Amino acid sequence: MKAILNLDNTDVLSDSNKAREGSIINPQLYFFKDNNQIICYAPYDRFAALIDQSEYGYLISHKYLTKDAPSDLFYGKFYVEEEKNKGKKDNYEFSVGDKRVYSPDELTVFLGDACNLNCIYCNAVPNRKNLFSARATLKAVKIMLDKFNIKKISFFGNGEPLLYFDTIKEITELAKSRGCDSFYVCTNGVIPRNRDEIIKFLIENNFYIQLSIDGDPYIQNLQRPAKNKNYNSSTEVEKTVNEIKKYGPLDKYAYARMTLTKEVLDRMEEIILYLKNLGFKKIRCAELIYEGKAVENKLKKPNLEEYIDRIVDILLFSEQLGVDFSGDFDPRSPSESGIYPCPYMAGRSVSLNEELKLLSCLEDIPYWVIGNVNIQTSEIFVSMEKVEALRNRNSNTLNCESCPVKCGGGCTHSSFLASGRMDLQGDYEGKCHILQSILYKYLKKRLENGDVNKK
Repeated sequence: MKAILNLDNTDVLSDSNKAREGSIINPQLYFFKDNNQIICYAPYDRFAALIDQSEYGYLISHKYLTKDAPSDLFYGKFYVEEEKNKGKKDNYEFSVGDKRVYSPDELTVFLGDACNLNCIYCNAVPNRKNLFSARATLKAVKIMLDKFNIKKISFFGNGEPLLYFDTIKEITELAKSRGCDSFYVCTNGVIPRNRDEIIKFLIENNFYIQLSIDGDPYIQNLQRPAKNKNYNSSTEVEKTVNEIKKYGPLDKYAYARMTLTKEVLDRMEEIILYLKNLGFKKIRCAELIYEGKAVENKLKKPNLEEYIDRIVDILLFSEQLGVDFSGDFDPRSPSESGIYPCPYMAGRSVSLNEELKLLSCLEDIPYWVIGNVNIQTSEIFVSMEKVEALRNRNSNTLNCESCPVKCGGGCTHSSFLASGRMDLQGDYEGKCHILQSILYKYLKKRLENGDVNKK
């Protein structure tokens, strides 16, 4: 064995981790073979090793470690103490007769379409009639709180949620009176008026803030310019960041969310450094959806191989900086359950849009509508047939057994956009290939670099 590592950075070569003769060889080992180089990977154990041909031959031909096993295989996570489950199952609430019931505990409220930015890739429906009614939404939220044990409320939408601050305040106060004490808001951070009042309210009411910022001033003003030419988008976001930091470390209250365009990909190291210096320790990166203005503005897509290599370099760079950087392209952390990676699709979370329709997604399109709230009768309708169809999108349907990434199928909405279906049978747009390639190249670089245990 040439190199071995635990992705959690713990020592795997100590005698305390040594296997006993007769230990079961880990049934969840996957192998990447490239010429004479073989990488062994155990996704759920966060373990990888660069092994030779004889060790590979032994691992695939034995179930238990025997006396004549290559000595290096007694270290690391090549073995387990007992057979492991191949995936945990989500916990659902059940009614009498073992019949599944719909009982979400997280609610996302879509506010209006008004926005103060003019993002070059915005995919919000243009010229859509603003259907938002603060009064109707408040009534619908009250009905949801009466029906379900909602523990967390998030504020989202096709516009900028903080432009509807009065409604956020009313819903927050109502929810707190019903025992809900966890809140979340997605904002672009451009708050020219009442910034101190708004941030003070968010902090004092236990909000976690997703701050959409694409990078340094050049990138931010290029991709997310303010509609009002009197305001500089980047400057306003930095003012909001500084206001948040008055209450403590930034990462306690907020994280950064960026959209991955080719320009961002090309400058990512510089952008991560900029965000780190602002105080962000957690960065989430969403891949660009080629719809709306992204198509209209003819935004470029990166070359596939260039994209894969850049993502690998960026993951390694962020690790060296101690920044928690991730996104849909990140294969490092397998889905714990192996199934239902999205709480909305699994029924644990639900969105309420401006038309008071219930959705199984944060994307407001008709395909994800699963029901509605009737504020006249105070009734909630949910199509259990559609809910069950989404819940049944599991790793067996996806044929993920032979894949080492264990992403649980990834984002269902992305799958739908790419293939027109939500079951992800087979490969779509090479997504599986991309994640597997990123994982292989990432592990290879980690194993070949000097940050692992060498044999």
